[in-house]
Amino acid sequence: MKAEKVNPLRSFHNIVSNQSLDFDEKVDALLRFGLDLFGLEVGIVSQIVGDDYTVFRTVHNIDGLDAGMHFDLGLTYCHYTINRNKVVGFNHVGFSEIANHPCYEAQKLEAYLAAPIITGNTVFGTINFSAAKPVDRFESESYEFIELFAQWLGSEISRREVLEQLKSKASTLAKLENVGKLGCLRTDNICVET
Repeated sequence: MKAEKVNPLRSFHNIVSNQSLDFDEKVDALLRFGLDLFGLEVGIVSQIVGDDYTVFRTVHNIDGLDAGMHFDLGLTYCHYTINRNKVVGFNHVGFSEIANHPCYEAQKLEAYLAAPIITGNTVFGTINFSAAKPVDRFESESYEFIELFAQWLGSEISRREVLEQLKSKASTLAKLENVGKLGCLRTDNICVET
């Protein structure tokens, strides 16, 4: 009996809707799914502030590449993705327009697929997948899937930022309420609690 192929959209849905996983676990599962889907070796969600590229989350089997690491954005392929502000894919970088890029010269990453992650009106970073060996050309579905990943990440990161802002405001209001309860208004030797 032939094994039934799992629909990639169903796999994506199962990851992002799984209530037993927290955000970081969902991102890691999404990166592992992307590695399998695209046939690549390294999956990264980056956060970019100015020229600083930070590895936000990563899944790979390479020593020395961990979440929290910082790089100069100009030395990463993601610089190209951010400048184009759309999905970018190279199946064989050595024979592409970015063959002279410092990242290629330093790491010889041949395959690269990435999309910008947008939160509100700003670029948060990228989701990107890469490998040391070239791959067959990326199909249109690959571009659509990584764009879907980036859209989900953008909306989730935005939602988390709003929740953090609400928690901060609620905490401030609670502190103000407690301070207000400490007050006492005196009128004609009568204290009225406020």
